[in-house]
Amino acid sequence: MQYKMVTFDLDGTLMGSDSRLSKESIAAIKEYKRRGIPFVPCTGRTLSEMPEIMENPDIRYIIYSSGSAILDKKTGEVVSHGLSDREKEDLLSMLAHYKVYILLHANGNTYVDKASLGREKEHNICLPVCYIIEHVAIEKENLASYILENEIEYITVFFQDAKEQEACRTELLKDERLIFAEPWNANFEIFSKKAGKGNGILTLCDKLGIAPEEVIAVGDSDNDALALKTAGRAIAVSNGTDAIRAMADEIACSNDECVARYVLEKYFM
Repeated sequence: MQYKMVTFDLDGTLMGSDSRLSKESIAAIKEYKRRGIPFVPCTGRTLSEMPEIMENPDIRYIIYSSGSAILDKKTGEVVSHGLSDREKEDLLSMLAHYKVYILLHANGNTYVDKASLGREKEHNICLPVCYIIEHVAIEKENLASYILENEIEYITVFFQDAKEQEACRTELLKDERLIFAEPWNANFEIFSKKAGKGNGILTLCDKLGIAPEEVIAVGDSDNDALALKTAGRAIAVSNGTDAIRAMADEIACSNDECVARYVLEKYFM
């Protein structure tokens, strides 16, 4: 198979353990472009959460917000598949029964309710997300109202209690309009069934005239499953979860060993 596009998750995959792009990865991305292979980040991050990617001149397309949106950096075009008004209303009504910490992702930004600040430890929020909350997220006086009144990409929720998380999981599984992923501990990313990393890849493939089987997708965690299922070649990094490694066609090196270079040398050189 001659592959024509590669997609990479960021955290735990393209990014090293220090959450940065290595010099080796930057060089590999440049080589993909030189060879005419679109190198596409496929991430749960919003645009404001990845300055290194936004500033990289060798990256044109970005699938972000867990596939809820796709940016063409050259033209500024954004294709979005956010939550509908009814989906937002029903989701907020359901979440009101649980003690959750909500992050909103919309317009390429992350938003947090001002009243929630300082409660991150209570909800088991991991350090990378705490950094985003402290340094990137935009504070809102009433996040629920903002969600209802604006177009949004997806919602992230963190739980205090494992039993509440399981109860919420049961409710979400019953709603055929929604998909959820679990990239972090005690956490769900909730988005429209029209979104998801797999649908993001399909949308971009259609735009570029590339067949899904001509795509290599690389990831490390359960929220990459839809991407790996959609692509013709599914690659997990060695530091990936048991589930993602089990479903992959191949297990590559770790995220600290430049997996971008690994894929480049094996499939494009």
